[in-house]
Amino acid sequence: MDSQDSPYKTPESELLTSNALSADDLELASRMSRLGASILDSIIILIPMFAIYFLTGIWDRLISGDSTFSLQLAVFFCAIIVWLTFNGYLLKNHGQSIGKKIVGIQIVDVDSNKVPSLTTTAGIRYILIQSSSLIPIIGSIFIWIDILFIFRKDQRCVHDLVAKTKVVKYKATAS
Repeated sequence: MDSQDSPYKTPESELLTSNALSADDLELASRMSRLGASILDSIIILIPMFAIYFLTGIWDRLISGDSTFSLQLAVFFCAIIVWLTFNGYLLKNHGQSIGKKIVGIQIVDVDSNKVPSLTTTAGIRYILIQSSSLIPIIGSIFIWIDILFIFRKDQRCVHDLVAKTKVVKYKATAS
């Protein structure tokens, strides 16, 4: 009797070891869902940021016009820390910020359809692109260009193109 035919043999099954979705499973997130997620993320982060501004006296300096580049840089890095505190886990494990989770969308790598690394999502998609806003005049123009790229056929903004990502409707994947 062959061991393949043994009634005592342990059952076998194929395990899914990839957290990638097939291209057939993916549907691009709508522009409105991306806008909604962005608005929710902004509201969620602004609440603790305002508390920090008031407690540290930064708010008074910003209102009085006593804003230096070093103050703006401090505010920027404070915002990054708060943002990563709220979104780091979700971004790393699901390709989602809190707003994206609420709306039901996620970030995936454009080639592999896997959740990208935290370095890609936080470092390139968000921090690198948002840091350009610190550049007077040019930064503001660039941010608008980034936003307006959503109207391309593939709905990928500049930050998506640079990070090689796309935003799709959320589907749970095997871990």
